[in-house]
Amino acid sequence: PDISQGILEIFKLKGSQRAMPYRYVAEVLHYNKALFAQRGVAVPTTFEEFVAAAKAITHKRADGAQVYAVTFDQSSNLYTTIYAFGGRVVTPDFQVKVNAPETVRAMTLLRELYQAGAIPPNMTEIDSANQHNLYTQGLLAMEVAPSNYVTTYNDPAKSSIAPNSSVIPLPAAKDNTAIPFPSIASVWAVGITKNGKAENKDKAWEFVRFFSSKRAQLQLGLNGNTPVRISALGNAQYQAKAPDAAALAKVLPYATTRIPAFSGSAEVQRLFLEQAQAAILGQKAPQQAMDDAAAAITRVLKREGHL
Repeated sequence: PDISQGILEIFKLKGSQRAMPYRYVAEVLHYNKALFAQRGVAVPTTFEEFVAAAKAITHKRADGAQVYAVTFDQSSNLYTTIYAFGGRVVTPDFQVKVNAPETVRAMTLLRELYQAGAIPPNMTEIDSANQHNLYTQGLLAMEVAPSNYVTTYNDPAKSSIAPNSSVIPLPAAKDNTAIPFPSIASVWAVGITKNGKAENKDKAWEFVRFFSSKRAQLQLGLNGNTPVRISALGNAQYQAKAPDAAALAKVLPYATTRIPAFSGSAEVQRLFLEQAQAAILGQKAPQQAMDDAAAAITRVLKREGHL
């Protein structure tokens, strides 16, 4: 119970736990506190407020530079965004949900932001490195990214907005009460191989138990990794060292992964991204784009034997 059920679920197969997670990187919302104050924009508490704030904070600086609200680096943050509505691309048990109303609603609001000029027009060309650079230069007001970046963003040697970057969970949609603090996470786990030597399996199990223990989890956190135990995030020692601890404590109980791991996962992610971009850029209606994604993803899951 001290470990996020969403993270445990990643490593289950046919109802049994095959590995134990021990560290993760979770996405949150980074925002430029100084920019919000200058523009008189309130920090959003719902995704609907996030959309309103994004429109209000987009502006041209006195030096002529364009400041955008947010962009998406084509990796995890689109998944975190649809999760804010309770949407998924593919569920852990391989149900295709990419064209469900929750996901379509997320795509519709992202398209609205793009049309309002709050997202850069060259969004599809911006990778994660470009996105981080825009944010640290003060040209993005917000960024959906791993929580531990807050340390870099508040380092004057690496960021021109230091010390004004703060983190909160990405706000959920008003009616998404089941997932108040959405986050997509990358997770590392320890397991025991089926073909390992029988005489070593007890030692291997001790190793797994060690990595999962409260003591090891806290030490791992103090060494700069994010522990998967909720109790470790609440530890005073960890909180004193990790400025993102409060946000992580909120998102960890709800953190999950993008899609289940299987041989066609990369293809599924590419298919989703293509249609998501088409929806956001206005090349297709959001429902049509997600219906097309669902059809293509279903074909991959059937080919791989999951449907």
